[in-house]
Amino acid sequence: GNGFTGYDTVSKEFTSIWMDSSSPIINTMKGQFSPESKSWTFTGNSTCPVSGATMKSKMLNRVVDKNHRVVESYYIRPDGSEVKTMEIAYSRAKS
Repeated sequence: GNGFTGYDTVSKEFTSIWMDSSSPIINTMKGQFSPESKSWTFTGNSTCPVSGATMKSKMLNRVVDKNHRVVESYYIRPDGSEVKTMEIAYSRAKS
């Protein structure tokens, strides 16, 4: 998949877009950055590629250190519980 994140100066929010080769759906979410936890938290609605139903979703993008980052994706059930659907750990390549 590919993700893009940018800051919207009008709404004062970050916007994240995720496109994945395993799904025909493009997810768009809005969120904020927390300097204390060095992480972005995004929320939005996603479309289930199987049923077509709208589902709430959440994505966390956390800076571990200058060479590592972790991105986690969740679907939020109607009862508010979260189901982790993806985790990607990024490491900077050594030069």
